[in-house]
Amino acid sequence: MEIYIKRVEIYSARYGNLRTWPLEEALETLAGEPVDLEDERRVVLAKLVSVSWQAAGPCRPAAANAAFA
Repeated sequence: MEIYIKRVEIYSARYGNLRTWPLEEALETLAGEPVDLEDERRVVLAKLVSVSWQAAGPCRPAAANAAFA
């Protein structure tokens, strides 16, 4: 199953306002430069695949988080 995030939404309950941005526009604004989504997806997938959840075990999240450092 593949899941793609297509947009970023922020809801301000105080003002009853929902703001929506396309994902690529939001990432480029935050990064301050163009972002290649395909390259970034490959980087994230490689990091997720490299994590051995069985070795980390459910009680040792620090070991799993080390892969993302």
